[in-house]
Formats: sequence, C-alpha cells, structure tokens
Amino acid sequence: MLLALGISAVVGYLLGSVNFAVLVAKRHGVDILKEGSGNPGATNVLRTGSKAAAALTLAGDAAKGWLAVFGARHLFPDNADAAIAVAAVAVTLGHMYSAFLRLKGGNGVATAVGVLLAASSIMENGIEVSSFWRALLTALVASAVTVVLDVIFGSNDDDTY
Repeated sequence: MLLALGISAVVGYLLGSVNFAVLVAKRHGVDILKEGSGNPGATNVLRTGSKAAAALTLAGDAAKGWLAVFGARHLFPDNADAAIAVAAVAVTLGHMYSAFLRLKGGNGVATAVGVLLAASSIMENGIEVSSFWRALLTALVASAVTVVLDVIFGSNDDDTY
C-alpha cells in the first residue's frame, strides 16, 4: 500500500508540475511569467494571448488532473481510494507549486476540475453528481466575480500576493 501511495504522490506531483500555461504561451512567443500578472495560469494566458491559447491551457490543466486520478484508480485497484486521494492532492499541489518553476504555479482551479471530473465518474457511493456541478459552478462564479471586481476597482500591479 505504501508503494502505491508513494508512486501516486510522486507521479501526481510531477504531472501537476507540468505547466501548460508556460508551454502554450511559449509556443505563441510569450513569456507568461513576465507578462500580465506573471501568474502561470489560463487567465493570464487569456490576458496576454489568444482565446484559443487560454482554452488549450485550461484543457491541458484539467486533463492532467483527470489523468492523475484515472491513472491512480487503474494502476492501484486494490488501494484505489487512498491512491486516488493522494494523486488528487499531489497533482493539484504540483500545479500550484511546480517543481519546474521554482515552486511557482497557477491557482489549481482547472486541475481541480479535472480531478473532480475523474473522481465523480469513478466513485460508486461517493459524491453525487449534483454536488460536483454545484462545486464547479461555485468555482466558476467565484472566478467571474474576481474578474468583475478587478475591472471595477482596477488592479494594482505593484502589489505582490
């Protein structure tokens, strides 16, 4: 069991550390870490690039969350619940604190959506699908409200978070 959890943690973290915002933006000739907010996430790719690049970033980030959970479930069926939980946390932390970006990363929303998509499709007696959609809707509304508030009150690029 410990081997399954260790592999789930390491593979999940390394998978999460692959930052699609950096890769997609670089492909479009943009250094996302120096442009916009400097945050390597889909929102900053949208600000500095194209809608297609942002959509590709969003899809890549969600896919790695889904892949980590799906892989843990199928590689370790005897310890699936524990392996899924470890992989889910590890992939999200990998996205937020990337080993390849000196522990800098995105917010993890798209990766968490991918985790929830995989988890909701494989759980038999776990979360209800309606709970998943409620959580997804909450995350999307919170993101939209943040953008609206930023537009209304303006952003101060001198502030560090």
